[in-house]
Amino acid sequence: MRSHGMVQTTRSGSLWYCFLLTIAFLSVSLSPFAYAGVQVPYFSQRSGGWESDILGFSTHGSTIRSHGCVVTCDAMIHGAYGVNTNPGEMNNWLKANGGFAGTARDSSREYIVWERSAGRGVTYLGSWDRPSGAQLNAELDAGYPVVAEVRQPPSQHFVVLTARSGNTYAINDPIYGKITLAAKYSTVYRAFRYRGPVPSVDPPVAQGWQPVGRQTRYPWGHASSQEGIWAVARDLGSPYMYWNLWTPAGGWGPNWHRLPGETDDAMDMTRVGNRIVFIHRGQDNQIYLASHTTANTDWSGWIPSGRSSTATPSVTVWGNRVYIIHKGLTNETMYVGYYDMSNGNWSNWFELEGQVRDRPGIAVYRNELWAIHRGTDSYIYLKNISRNTPWMRNGRTTQSTPSMGEFNGRLYVIHRGGGNDKMYVGSMDPNGAWSSWRELPGATAFQPGIVSRDNRLYVSHVGTDWGMYMMDVTP
Repeated sequence: MRSHGMVQTTRSGSLWYCFLLTIAFLSVSLSPFAYAGVQVPYFSQRSGGWESDILGFSTHGSTIRSHGCVVTCDAMIHGAYGVNTNPGEMNNWLKANGGFAGTARDSSREYIVWERSAGRGVTYLGSWDRPSGAQLNAELDAGYPVVAEVRQPPSQHFVVLTARSGNTYAINDPIYGKITLAAKYSTVYRAFRYRGPVPSVDPPVAQGWQPVGRQTRYPWGHASSQEGIWAVARDLGSPYMYWNLWTPAGGWGPNWHRLPGETDDAMDMTRVGNRIVFIHRGQDNQIYLASHTTANTDWSGWIPSGRSSTATPSVTVWGNRVYIIHKGLTNETMYVGYYDMSNGNWSNWFELEGQVRDRPGIAVYRNELWAIHRGTDSYIYLKNISRNTPWMRNGRTTQSTPSMGEFNGRLYVIHRGGGNDKMYVGSMDPNGAWSSWRELPGATAFQPGIVSRDNRLYVSHVGTDWGMYMMDVTP
């Protein structure tokens, strides 16, 4: 069962909020759609590090997860027009700019004022009651996404219309992901219109980034082996998962291979001996692991871990054990455990102190297990799990989870900027001293990654055009 965002409204003003109800989930592939105009990022009101934030100035304990579908849609609209935001940041911006108010029935200031829902170069044009198909089509065909009020009687909800194919509409649903309108709803009861500047996209190829040949809206995972560098990613327009192999001689393979199953999130991978190991968070929020040989034989099937999370788990290998770190399902706590590839058994899971905003990371450095995460204060923290050291703050802030990996005796970290979409790489020596930080060209939409092979260091990211890119940054 899944949760669905609903809306209660007050007709005395343009004030709205959402709450959750449990119903079944349906996923639909969106590959036939042509996405004209701006690219609309996807955010979930249920995960991402902001889901527990108090909505507006609520005195009822309302959170983005429980009532934040409108704020989440607002973040997607602003992100489409180049504003560096997410539901948590959008919630704070609305609080600081008069975007929340109470109603005649409820004084709790958690209801969005539509007329104050836009800014930073984005303009709110107003709404249509019971819009016609022609009106919706004209907006989408001109490249303008639309926030739509929908209902699943007796409830209401808000989604973003992003594209159409004939009279079939693609939507970004803050609860269900990227589906079609008809998969859940029959009518658009109200449409909210916005305008903004179309963000420019710098071509990463011209700046040293090499295209992988695929697009995604999520961070992608990779692993190295004797054969080359492996990549795994969720599809751009569907919940399907695909992998490919890069070799020094031939580059990326001509075909991407689909894995069984579906996911609503990013993926990660590693290598144990001659087996490539994949991990993902299923649509039931449970963490699953699977593997096949480097020759793409002996598929294991997805093995449930018995653990659930609201964020993508991260994985590394240490001996024959696949170590996994993940954020809790109902809290910001981090947990670590492993799967033993030699006997197929799961370990017990132990809790790490501290709180994490989103997905934590894990790696082996100098034959010891390390963890990394973005704290609730947005600073980057590292911890030697093997020695159970306290969390060490390295003085850098970030908007997304940082990534780390060992190279030439140093622990390298790559992260997205704390106040921008730039990428930075630095490293720590065995004594804990940090290097200077190198700014990389281009901009990233999500968490960048890092991987090494054959004495070369590579970084990866998802560009603002949703393309997957990799670059050699060997010092």
